[in-house]
Amino acid sequence: MKRFLSCLFALALTSNLYAQSSNASSEVSQEKRDAIIQLMEITGAADMGKQMAELMSQQMAQGLRQARPDIPPRAFEISTEVAMSIVTEELDSGRFQNMIVPLYDKYFTMDEIQELLAFYRTEIGAKTIAVMPQLTQESIQVGQVWGSSIGPKIVQQVNMRLAAEGIEISPPPSQ
Repeated sequence: MKRFLSCLFALALTSNLYAQSSNASSEVSQEKRDAIIQLMEITGAADMGKQMAELMSQQMAQGLRQARPDIPPRAFEISTEVAMSIVTEELDSGRFQNMIVPLYDKYFTMDEIQELLAFYRTEIGAKTIAVMPQLTQESIQVGQVWGSSIGPKIVQQVNMRLAAEGIEISPPPSQ
């Protein structure tokens, strides 16, 4: 139930952000808007939206499976199909672009967007786009291993500092 309410809250927040960014996107010049959309297309920003939706669907299904193992597997298949259908429809409608354009406008000048477009049209720019998803995924894995390896050291030193300052933190009560 908590996850369901969290999803509803996220949906409401997204709707509010959409309303705000829709107003902001009308303030971007048409020339800059077109250049930003070209940049989004070249870099695959829309594909990232689909990937995020797939990941969210998988995480929601996994959480729901754990909370409600009695739900038939077909229910999860249907919910994923419906979610991806809606995401695709939204992306195709241009609503996602309208939400993202103001962000690019906020952080990049027209000249910078044109420089990015020029870069991503080069061989090295195209390679960057091609390898970035895998590079990011592998970097996250390396970061998780690294975090796990330094976690105990951090805990040990935090405990030493707390003890040195006379701060005692008892473990949380068991549930």
